[in-house]
Amino acid sequence: MTPAIIQLPDAKPLLALSVLVGLLAWETIQPFFSFPKGRRRLRHGFGNVLFGVANGLMTTLGFIGLWWFASDWAARNGFGLLNMQAVPEVVEWTLAILMLDAWTYLWHRMNHRIPFL
Repeated sequence: MTPAIIQLPDAKPLLALSVLVGLLAWETIQPFFSFPKGRRRLRHGFGNVLFGVANGLMTTLGFIGLWWFASDWAARNGFGLLNMQAVPEVVEWTLAILMLDAWTYLWHRMNHRIPFL
């Protein structure tokens, strides 16, 4: 028998779908906005789904592709903070995650400050 942690990636789509269905049911039972009955609520929901799909595609194809290219280039050319000195792998991973979190937070703040974003 394999540990449950190994099977988690296989369950991710089902888990995500379950959470989305649960949130939709919750929103149906106790809506945050009061819409007039009819198509307006459906149009609002469709717009949210469309926005989520576009955001997911943009993130996957754009940012992850650029990140992959930049990290591959930096590794091949010995460029970047983590390539300046030999440090234990656990330290590299910790610093990489902290720097990625810092960048993600900065990106989030820029989205609130710069109207175009």
